[in-house]
Amino acid sequence: MKANIIKSLYSLGWVFMLLLTFLLAGCGPEMPSEVVDALPTGEVVIMPPVTNASTSQSPLPTPEAPTEGRPPLCEFRGQPTSELLASSGLDRFAFSDPVVVLTHTATIAIAEWLPDNQRVLITRLLREQEEERIETFNINTGEVHLYGNRQNVPAKPHWLHSKQSVVFADVEGKQLVLQIRGNPAGSDEPPFVGLSGPYIATDVEGKKILLVDKAQTQPLVFDAVQSRLESLPFSLSSLQQEVYRGAYRIAWQPHGDQIVYYDNMALYLGDVATGKFCQVDLGNDERYGKHWVLGAKWSPNGRYLAMEVTAGEIPVSFVGLRILDTVTNAVHILDMEARYTLETAWGPDSRHLITLGQIEVLDSGRPLFGLYLVDVISGKFNRILPTYTFSTGTYAYEDGGLAWSPDGKSLLTRCSIWMDSMPAIVEDRLCLIEVNLQP
Repeated sequence: MKANIIKSLYSLGWVFMLLLTFLLAGCGPEMPSEVVDALPTGEVVIMPPVTNASTSQSPLPTPEAPTEGRPPLCEFRGQPTSELLASSGLDRFAFSDPVVVLTHTATIAIAEWLPDNQRVLITRLLREQEEERIETFNINTGEVHLYGNRQNVPAKPHWLHSKQSVVFADVEGKQLVLQIRGNPAGSDEPPFVGLSGPYIATDVEGKKILLVDKAQTQPLVFDAVQSRLESLPFSLSSLQQEVYRGAYRIAWQPHGDQIVYYDNMALYLGDVATGKFCQVDLGNDERYGKHWVLGAKWSPNGRYLAMEVTAGEIPVSFVGLRILDTVTNAVHILDMEARYTLETAWGPDSRHLITLGQIEVLDSGRPLFGLYLVDVISGKFNRILPTYTFSTGTYAYEDGGLAWSPDGKSLLTRCSIWMDSMPAIVEDRLCLIEVNLQP
Protein backbone atom coordinates (compact mmCIF):
# COMPACT_ATOMS: atom_id res chain seq x y z
CA MET A 1 0.00 0.00 0.00
CA LYS A 2 2.68 2.48 1.01
CA ALA A 3 4.74 1.55 -2.03
CA ASN A 4 1.81 2.61 -4.22
CA ILE A 5 1.55 5.89 -2.36
CA ILE A 6 5.22 6.61 -2.97
CA LYS A 7 4.87 5.94 -6.67
CA SER A 8 1.87 8.24 -6.94
CA LEU A 9 3.57 11.06 -5.05
CA TYR A 10 6.63 11.33 -7.22
CA SER A 11 6.13 8.99 -10.12
CA LEU A 12 8.19 11.12 -12.48
CA GLY A 13 11.29 10.64 -10.33
CA TRP A 14 10.76 6.88 -10.45
CA VAL A 15 10.18 6.99 -14.20
CA PHE A 16 13.47 8.84 -14.69
CA MET A 17 15.34 6.40 -12.49
CA LEU A 18 13.96 3.34 -14.27
CA LEU A 19 14.24 4.76 -17.75
CA LEU A 20 17.80 5.90 -17.18
CA THR A 21 18.68 2.32 -16.25
CA PHE A 22 17.33 1.08 -19.58
CA LEU A 23 18.50 3.98 -21.75
CA LEU A 24 22.09 3.36 -20.71
CA ALA A 25 21.88 -0.02 -22.38
CA GLY A 26 20.53 1.44 -25.62
CA CYS A 27 22.26 2.69 -28.70
CA GLY A 28 22.15 6.19 -30.07
CA PRO A 29 24.24 9.01 -31.47
CA GLU A 30 27.50 10.00 -29.90
CA MET A 31 27.48 12.57 -27.13
CA PRO A 32 27.96 16.06 -28.55
CA SER A 33 31.07 17.84 -27.35
CA GLU A 34 31.75 21.53 -27.07
CA VAL A 35 33.44 24.09 -24.88
CA VAL A 36 31.42 27.11 -23.83
CA ASP A 37 32.68 30.10 -21.89
CA ALA A 38 29.54 31.74 -20.66
CA LEU A 39 27.71 33.01 -17.73
CA PRO A 40 28.29 31.76 -14.17
CA THR A 41 28.36 33.48 -10.76
CA GLY A 42 30.08 35.11 -7.86
CA GLU A 43 27.13 37.30 -7.10
CA VAL A 44 23.69 36.55 -8.41
CA VAL A 45 22.24 39.59 -10.17
CA ILE A 46 18.83 39.91 -11.78
CA MET A 47 19.09 40.65 -15.51
CA PRO A 48 16.73 43.12 -17.17
CA PRO A 49 14.42 41.69 -19.83
CA VAL A 50 16.07 40.98 -23.18
CA THR A 51 14.58 43.46 -25.64
CA ASN A 52 16.77 42.82 -28.69
CA ALA A 53 18.04 39.30 -29.22
CA SER A 54 20.64 40.40 -31.75
CA THR A 55 22.54 42.38 -29.12
CA SER A 56 23.28 39.40 -26.90
CA GLN A 57 27.02 38.73 -26.52
CA SER A 58 26.68 35.36 -24.77
CA PRO A 59 28.32 32.38 -26.52
CA LEU A 60 25.26 30.37 -25.51
CA PRO A 61 22.17 30.45 -27.76
CA THR A 62 20.25 33.69 -27.31
CA PRO A 63 17.58 33.12 -24.65
CA GLU A 64 13.98 34.16 -24.98
CA ALA A 65 12.89 37.35 -23.27
CA PRO A 66 11.51 36.76 -19.76
CA THR A 67 7.73 36.84 -19.54
CA GLU A 68 5.41 37.61 -16.68
CA GLY A 69 5.43 34.88 -14.05
CA ARG A 70 8.81 33.52 -15.14
CA PRO A 71 12.08 34.23 -13.31
CA PRO A 72 14.70 36.29 -15.14
CA LEU A 73 17.95 34.83 -16.39
CA CYS A 74 20.99 34.92 -14.12
CA GLU A 75 23.85 37.26 -14.85
CA PHE A 76 27.21 36.20 -13.47
CA ARG A 77 30.02 38.53 -12.51
CA GLY A 78 33.64 37.60 -12.02
CA GLN A 79 37.12 37.92 -13.42
CA PRO A 80 39.21 35.32 -15.27
CA THR A 81 42.21 34.11 -13.29
CA SER A 82 45.57 32.62 -14.24
CA GLU A 83 44.42 29.42 -12.52
CA LEU A 84 42.84 28.35 -15.79
CA LEU A 85 46.33 28.00 -17.26
CA ALA A 86 47.54 25.71 -14.51
CA SER A 87 48.75 22.26 -15.56
CA SER A 88 46.85 19.13 -14.67
CA GLY A 89 47.66 17.32 -11.42
CA LEU A 90 46.13 14.00 -12.42
CA ASP A 91 49.44 12.13 -12.37
CA ARG A 92 49.88 12.86 -8.65
CA PHE A 93 47.03 10.54 -7.66
CA ALA A 94 47.52 6.84 -6.93
CA PHE A 95 44.61 4.46 -6.28
CA SER A 96 44.73 1.06 -4.61
CA ASP A 97 42.82 -1.96 -5.87
CA PRO A 98 39.24 -2.08 -4.55
CA VAL A 99 38.65 -4.10 -1.37
CA VAL A 100 35.17 -5.38 -0.48
CA VAL A 101 34.15 -3.99 2.92
CA LEU A 102 30.39 -4.65 3.03
CA THR A 103 27.97 -7.07 1.34
CA HIS A 104 24.18 -7.37 1.30
CA THR A 105 21.61 -9.63 -0.35
CA ALA A 106 19.67 -6.61 -1.62
CA THR A 107 20.79 -3.17 -2.80
CA ILE A 108 23.06 -0.81 -0.86
CA ALA A 109 23.24 2.93 -1.55
CA ILE A 110 25.88 5.41 -0.36
CA ALA A 111 24.47 8.66 1.02
CA GLU A 112 27.58 10.48 2.28
CA TRP A 113 30.77 10.30 4.30
CA LEU A 114 30.64 11.58 7.87
CA PRO A 115 33.16 14.25 8.97
CA ASP A 116 35.27 11.72 10.91
CA ASN A 117 36.41 10.06 7.63
CA GLN A 118 35.64 6.64 9.15
CA ARG A 119 31.86 6.30 8.97
CA VAL A 120 29.58 6.38 5.96
CA LEU A 121 25.84 6.98 5.90
CA ILE A 122 24.17 4.25 3.85
CA THR A 123 20.78 2.72 3.13
CA ARG A 124 20.15 -1.01 2.69
CA LEU A 125 16.99 -2.38 1.12
CA LEU A 126 15.14 -5.04 3.12
CA ARG A 127 14.29 -7.59 0.49
CA GLU A 128 10.55 -8.24 -0.02
CA GLN A 129 9.61 -5.71 2.69
CA GLU A 130 9.63 -2.56 0.55
CA GLU A 131 11.56 -0.84 3.34
CA GLU A 132 15.17 0.18 3.82
CA ARG A 133 17.44 0.58 6.82
CA ILE A 134 19.28 3.87 7.36
CA GLU A 135 22.63 3.13 8.97
CA THR A 136 26.16 4.32 9.55
CA PHE A 137 28.94 1.93 8.58
CA ASN A 138 32.48 2.20 9.95
CA ILE A 139 34.95 1.23 7.22
CA ASN A 140 37.71 0.46 9.75
CA THR A 141 35.84 -1.58 12.36
CA GLY A 142 32.87 -2.84 10.36
CA GLU A 143 30.46 -1.52 13.02
CA VAL A 144 26.93 -0.74 11.85
CA HIS A 145 24.51 1.52 13.74
CA LEU A 146 20.85 1.65 12.82
CA TYR A 147 19.14 5.06 12.80
CA GLY A 148 15.76 3.96 11.53
CA ASN A 149 13.71 2.29 8.82
CA ARG A 150 11.73 4.02 6.10
CA GLN A 151 9.79 3.20 3.00
CA ASN A 152 11.91 2.70 -0.12
CA VAL A 153 12.21 6.42 -0.90
CA PRO A 154 14.47 7.28 -3.88
CA ALA A 155 16.41 10.08 -2.14
CA LYS A 156 19.45 10.35 0.10
CA PRO A 157 19.22 10.75 3.86
CA HIS A 158 21.59 13.38 5.32
CA TRP A 159 23.81 13.56 8.39
CA LEU A 160 23.21 16.34 10.93
CA HIS A 161 26.60 16.74 12.60
CA SER A 162 25.34 19.24 15.19
CA LYS A 163 22.86 16.68 16.54
CA GLN A 164 24.68 13.45 15.65
CA SER A 165 21.46 12.47 13.92
CA VAL A 166 20.08 11.60 10.50
CA VAL A 167 17.40 13.52 8.61
CA PHE A 168 15.41 11.95 5.80
CA ALA A 169 12.08 11.94 3.96
CA ASP A 170 9.59 9.17 4.64
CA VAL A 171 5.95 8.34 3.98
CA GLU A 172 3.34 8.35 6.74
CA GLY A 173 -0.21 7.65 5.69
CA LYS A 174 -0.62 9.59 2.46
CA GLN A 175 1.97 12.28 3.15
CA LEU A 176 5.68 12.80 2.77
CA VAL A 177 7.21 13.75 6.12
CA LEU A 178 10.61 14.87 7.38
CA GLN A 179 12.12 12.64 10.07
CA ILE A 180 15.10 13.31 12.36
CA ARG A 181 16.47 10.26 14.16
CA GLY A 182 19.29 9.93 16.68
CA ASN A 183 21.25 6.83 17.68
CA PRO A 184 21.68 5.42 20.20
CA ALA A 185 20.80 8.05 22.83
CA GLY A 186 19.00 10.74 20.85
CA SER A 187 15.21 10.95 20.93
CA ASP A 188 13.11 11.12 17.79
CA GLU A 189 12.02 14.56 16.63
CA PRO A 190 8.36 15.05 15.68
CA PRO A 191 7.98 14.74 11.89
CA PHE A 192 7.51 17.77 9.68
CA VAL A 193 4.47 17.04 7.53
CA GLY A 194 3.84 18.32 4.03
CA LEU A 195 6.95 17.94 1.86
CA SER A 196 6.53 18.38 -1.89
CA GLY A 197 9.09 15.70 -2.67
CA PRO A 198 11.69 13.46 -1.02
CA TYR A 199 14.71 15.70 -1.77
CA ILE A 200 16.25 17.83 0.96
CA ALA A 201 19.64 19.42 1.62
CA THR A 202 21.63 20.44 4.69
CA ASP A 203 24.13 23.19 5.43
CA VAL A 204 27.81 22.40 5.82
CA GLU A 205 27.61 22.62 9.64
CA GLY A 206 24.79 20.10 9.81
CA LYS A 207 22.42 22.45 11.61
CA LYS A 208 19.86 23.53 9.01
CA ILE A 209 17.71 21.62 6.55
CA LEU A 210 16.43 22.91 3.22
CA LEU A 211 13.08 21.70 1.97
CA VAL A 212 10.13 22.79 -0.17
CA ASP A 213 6.52 22.94 1.00
CA LYS A 214 3.82 20.64 -0.32
CA ALA A 215 2.57 23.16 -2.88
CA GLN A 216 6.10 23.50 -4.36
CA THR A 217 5.88 27.26 -3.96
CA GLN A 218 7.86 28.17 -0.83
CA PRO A 219 11.46 27.18 0.02
CA LEU A 220 11.86 26.58 3.74
CA VAL A 221 14.73 26.20 6.22
CA PHE A 222 14.31 24.11 9.35
CA ASP A 223 16.82 24.90 12.12
CA ALA A 224 17.32 21.49 13.74
CA VAL A 225 19.16 22.96 16.74
CA GLN A 226 16.50 25.52 17.65
CA SER A 227 13.56 23.55 16.16
CA ARG A 228 12.45 26.58 14.16
CA LEU A 229 11.00 26.71 10.64
CA GLU A 230 11.61 29.78 8.48
CA SER A 231 10.71 30.82 4.93
CA LEU A 232 13.42 31.89 2.51
CA PRO A 233 13.12 35.37 0.95
CA PHE A 234 12.03 34.17 -2.49
CA SER A 235 9.22 32.09 -3.96
CA LEU A 236 8.98 29.20 -6.40
CA SER A 237 5.38 30.03 -7.34
CA SER A 238 6.37 31.66 -10.63
CA LEU A 239 7.90 28.38 -11.82
CA GLN A 240 4.67 26.39 -11.90
CA GLN A 241 3.52 25.48 -15.38
CA GLU A 242 0.70 23.46 -16.91
CA VAL A 243 2.98 20.52 -17.61
CA TYR A 244 3.85 18.24 -14.69
CA ARG A 245 7.19 19.01 -13.07
CA GLY A 246 9.18 16.62 -10.98
CA ALA A 247 9.91 17.43 -7.35
CA TYR A 248 12.68 19.99 -6.95
CA ARG A 249 16.11 18.73 -6.05
CA ILE A 250 18.27 21.03 -3.93
CA ALA A 251 21.99 21.79 -3.49
CA TRP A 252 23.22 24.27 -0.86
CA GLN A 253 26.51 26.05 -1.52
CA PRO A 254 29.04 25.22 1.24
CA HIS A 255 29.93 28.29 3.32
CA GLY A 256 27.78 30.42 1.01
CA ASP A 257 24.34 31.88 0.40
CA GLN A 258 23.48 30.36 -2.96
CA ILE A 259 20.99 27.52 -3.32
CA VAL A 260 20.36 25.55 -6.49
CA TYR A 261 16.86 24.27 -7.27
CA TYR A 262 16.46 22.05 -10.31
CA ASP A 263 14.03 19.61 -11.88
CA ASN A 264 13.33 18.06 -15.27
CA MET A 265 12.62 21.51 -16.71
CA ALA A 266 15.30 23.96 -15.56
CA LEU A 267 17.92 24.98 -12.97
CA TYR A 268 17.51 28.02 -10.73
CA LEU A 269 19.75 29.94 -8.33
CA GLY A 270 18.45 31.65 -5.21
CA ASP A 271 20.46 33.88 -2.91
CA VAL A 272 19.30 33.75 0.72
CA ALA A 273 21.20 36.94 1.60
CA THR A 274 19.69 39.13 -1.11
CA GLY A 275 16.45 37.29 -1.85
CA LYS A 276 17.23 37.33 -5.56
CA PHE A 277 16.19 34.43 -7.74
CA CYS A 278 17.01 33.63 -11.36
CA GLN A 279 17.26 30.87 -13.94
CA VAL A 280 20.58 29.54 -15.24
CA ASP A 281 20.73 29.40 -19.03
CA LEU A 282 22.31 26.07 -19.98
CA GLY A 283 21.75 26.60 -23.69
CA ASN A 284 20.33 24.19 -26.25
CA ASP A 285 21.52 21.15 -28.13
CA GLU A 286 21.08 21.51 -31.90
CA ARG A 287 19.55 18.07 -32.19
CA TYR A 288 17.76 17.42 -28.91
CA GLY A 289 16.66 20.84 -27.67
CA LYS A 290 16.90 22.44 -24.25
CA HIS A 291 19.48 21.18 -21.76
CA TRP A 292 18.38 20.10 -18.30
CA VAL A 293 20.14 18.74 -15.22
CA LEU A 294 19.95 15.26 -13.68
CA GLY A 295 22.27 15.98 -10.76
CA ALA A 296 24.21 18.94 -9.34
CA LYS A 297 26.87 19.00 -6.60
CA TRP A 298 28.86 21.92 -5.18
CA SER A 299 32.60 21.63 -4.66
CA PRO A 300 33.71 21.78 -0.98
CA ASN A 301 34.87 25.39 -1.32
CA GLY A 302 31.61 26.46 -2.99
CA ARG A 303 33.28 27.74 -6.15
CA TYR A 304 32.25 25.08 -8.64
CA LEU A 305 28.97 23.34 -9.38
CA ALA A 306 29.30 19.98 -11.15
CA MET A 307 26.22 19.25 -13.27
CA GLU A 308 25.14 16.10 -15.08
CA VAL A 309 23.44 17.59 -18.14
CA THR A 310 21.32 16.09 -20.89
CA ALA A 311 18.77 17.28 -23.44
CA GLY A 312 15.55 16.12 -25.00
CA GLU A 313 12.94 13.62 -23.95
CA ILE A 314 13.39 10.33 -22.12
CA PRO A 315 15.12 8.13 -23.16
CA VAL A 316 17.95 10.62 -23.46
CA SER A 317 20.84 10.04 -25.84
CA PHE A 318 23.67 11.38 -23.69
CA VAL A 319 24.53 12.62 -20.20
CA GLY A 320 27.50 14.96 -20.08
CA LEU A 321 29.45 16.75 -17.37
CA ARG A 322 29.50 20.54 -17.02
CA ILE A 323 31.29 22.66 -14.46
CA LEU A 324 29.84 26.03 -13.51
CA ASP A 325 32.64 28.26 -12.17
CA THR A 326 31.41 31.06 -9.92
CA VAL A 327 34.65 33.08 -10.19
CA THR A 328 35.87 32.99 -13.78
CA ASN A 329 32.61 33.61 -15.67
CA ALA A 330 32.71 30.23 -17.39
CA VAL A 331 30.60 27.15 -17.91
CA HIS A 332 33.01 24.39 -18.91
CA ILE A 333 31.53 21.50 -20.89
CA LEU A 334 33.94 18.63 -20.41
CA ASP A 335 34.56 16.46 -23.46
CA MET A 336 34.51 13.07 -21.77
CA GLU A 337 34.99 9.84 -23.71
CA ALA A 338 31.97 8.25 -21.99
CA ARG A 339 28.59 8.75 -23.64
CA TYR A 340 26.85 8.68 -20.26
CA THR A 341 28.54 10.33 -17.27
CA LEU A 342 26.59 9.75 -14.07
CA GLU A 343 27.28 10.84 -10.50
CA THR A 344 30.19 12.92 -9.25
CA ALA A 345 32.23 12.94 -6.04
CA TRP A 346 34.40 15.97 -5.28
CA GLY A 347 37.88 15.72 -3.80
CA PRO A 348 38.76 17.99 -0.84
CA ASP A 349 40.90 20.27 -3.04
CA SER A 350 37.78 21.39 -4.98
CA ARG A 351 39.74 20.94 -8.20
CA HIS A 352 39.48 17.22 -8.82
CA LEU A 353 36.42 15.00 -8.90
CA ILE A 354 35.64 11.38 -9.68
CA THR A 355 32.75 10.36 -11.88
CA LEU A 356 31.24 7.17 -13.28
CA GLY A 357 31.28 6.86 -17.08
CA GLN A 358 29.65 4.16 -19.19
CA ILE A 359 32.29 2.17 -21.04
CA GLU A 360 30.35 -0.79 -22.46
CA VAL A 361 26.94 -2.48 -22.65
CA LEU A 362 26.85 -6.26 -22.32
CA ASP A 363 24.64 -8.57 -24.36
CA SER A 364 22.48 -9.01 -21.23
CA GLY A 365 21.68 -5.30 -21.38
CA ARG A 366 23.76 -4.34 -18.34
CA PRO A 367 25.87 -1.21 -18.77
CA LEU A 368 29.41 -1.27 -17.38
CA PHE A 369 30.81 1.82 -15.70
CA GLY A 370 34.39 2.87 -15.08
CA LEU A 371 35.86 5.46 -12.72
CA TYR A 372 37.25 8.70 -14.15
CA LEU A 373 39.40 11.25 -12.35
CA VAL A 374 38.73 14.76 -13.70
CA ASP A 375 40.66 18.00 -13.32
CA VAL A 376 37.94 20.63 -13.64
CA ILE A 377 40.43 23.45 -14.27
CA SER A 378 42.41 21.93 -17.14
CA GLY A 379 39.49 19.82 -18.38
CA LYS A 380 41.74 16.74 -18.51
CA PHE A 381 40.70 13.32 -17.25
CA ASN A 382 42.04 9.79 -16.78
CA ARG A 383 40.23 6.53 -16.39
CA ILE A 384 41.45 4.98 -13.15
CA LEU A 385 41.58 1.28 -12.24
CA PRO A 386 40.72 0.32 -15.83
CA THR A 387 40.56 -3.43 -15.11
CA TYR A 388 37.57 -2.91 -12.78
CA THR A 389 33.97 -1.90 -13.39
CA PHE A 390 31.50 -0.41 -10.94
CA SER A 391 27.78 0.22 -10.44
CA THR A 392 25.79 3.44 -10.35
CA GLY A 393 23.59 4.23 -7.36
CA THR A 394 20.03 3.18 -6.60
CA TYR A 395 18.64 6.56 -5.60
CA ALA A 396 16.76 8.57 -8.23
CA TYR A 397 18.82 9.61 -11.27
CA GLU A 398 21.40 6.86 -10.59
CA ASP A 399 22.74 8.60 -7.46
CA GLY A 400 24.26 6.83 -4.44
CA GLY A 401 27.04 4.72 -5.95
CA LEU A 402 30.11 6.82 -5.21
CA ALA A 403 31.59 8.93 -2.37
CA TRP A 404 35.02 10.50 -1.69
CA SER A 405 36.02 11.01 1.97
CA PRO A 406 36.47 14.58 3.28
CA ASP A 407 40.20 14.04 3.84
CA GLY A 408 40.61 12.69 0.30
CA LYS A 409 42.21 9.42 1.43
CA SER A 410 39.35 7.00 0.75
CA LEU A 411 36.92 6.34 -2.08
CA LEU A 412 33.83 4.18 -1.57
CA THR A 413 32.01 2.65 -4.55
CA ARG A 414 29.32 0.11 -5.35
CA CYS A 415 30.95 -3.00 -6.83
CA SER A 416 27.95 -5.29 -7.21
CA ILE A 417 27.87 -8.89 -8.46
CA TRP A 418 25.40 -9.24 -11.35
CA MET A 419 23.63 -12.10 -13.06
CA ASP A 420 25.11 -13.12 -16.41
CA SER A 421 21.79 -13.47 -18.22
CA MET A 422 20.05 -10.22 -17.19
CA PRO A 423 20.79 -6.87 -15.51
CA ALA A 424 19.90 -7.98 -11.97
CA ILE A 425 22.06 -8.01 -8.83
CA VAL A 426 23.02 -11.31 -7.20
CA GLU A 427 24.81 -9.61 -4.29
CA ASP A 428 25.47 -5.95 -3.63
CA ARG A 429 28.87 -4.84 -2.36
CA LEU A 430 30.70 -1.74 -1.26
CA CYS A 431 34.38 -1.49 -2.17
CA LEU A 432 36.97 0.74 -0.52
CA ILE A 433 39.77 2.30 -2.57
CA GLU A 434 42.69 4.02 -0.89
CA VAL A 435 43.79 7.30 -2.46
CA ASN A 436 47.38 8.55 -2.15
CA LEU A 437 48.52 11.97 -3.33
CA GLN A 438 52.12 12.09 -4.50
CA PRO A 439 54.20 15.25 -3.80
